[in-house]
Amino acid sequence: MQKYLVVSYDDDQQQWFWDYVAAKTAEDAVAHVCERRPYVIAADAASLSHVQSIARDLKNRPIARIIHQFNCDTATPEEKGGNEL
Repeated sequence: MQKYLVVSYDDDQQQWFWDYVAAKTAEDAVAHVCERRPYVIAADAASLSHVQSIARDLKNRPIARIIHQFNCDTATPEEKGGNEL
């Protein structure tokens, strides 16, 4: 068994859930949450090591880089200079 953080979303209530789950695989962790929370529309699991890696990266990343990356990731095609319709 491994430890997972499973994040899921209930669209009707517009509520996020963050559950700690013990399971053999990430897929099993997601399935367990979806069984216990049949009202969620989506779920994703991250292993403890993945969560720790994310936390380390967030801690060490400069704020300016976080802002720049977010702006790049969320830019519209027009902001990117593209001609997509």
